[in-house]
Amino acid sequence: MNGRYRFVFFLTCGCVVSERAYQNVTDGNCPKCSKPYGKTDCVDINPVATDRKERAKENMEQRRLICKEARREAKLREKVGDTGDFSKEDNISAWLNNANADRRGSSSSSVDTGISDTRRLSMVSGLSATGSIGEAEDKQTRKRRLEAWAKEERRKSLGDEEKAKRIRLIKEQLLKKKRAIIAARIAEESSDSDSSDSSDSD
Repeated sequence: MNGRYRFVFFLTCGCVVSERAYQNVTDGNCPKCSKPYGKTDCVDINPVATDRKERAKENMEQRRLICKEARREAKLREKVGDTGDFSKEDNISAWLNNANADRRGSSSSSVDTGISDTRRLSMVSGLSATGSIGEAEDKQTRKRRLEAWAKEERRKSLGDEEKAKRIRLIKEQLLKKKRAIIAARIAEESSDSDSSDSSDSD
């Protein structure tokens, strides 16, 4: 390693090989330990050319972004309480099929439904996320599930509006009855007072 030969370091396995060996390997596995690696997992130990330095910077930034996104997703899963054992599609289908849960509350009051807004957003984003290019059936399945979920939410919100109308109607009827009872009591009291006044004058 006197600077005459260039070497490459693999981030996945920690092996160091010469650049010539790295260029001769075409299967994407480390020549020493046969662990797979990606293009961004290779770091030039002694880059001389500026284009190699720029490529190393770009790879480093890309790895940094990937790590940042992974940490953010892990924090979100921890916050939501998602263990990661089930896929998001399974979680939403289990939620939709759960008949015991009281999901008649309004969509704005997530405390009643037992599902936080963050959880609901993660379920929707999990359903609407696109998969790899060759998964057309999975995309259609996700789309159908998302449409079914949206239809169910609309049905619940319409049911909530009907309930609110019924409650308003019942309240109005109760107020009318209360006013009628109060008016009847006032009329009785006034008639009692009139009869007592007439008996006093006799």
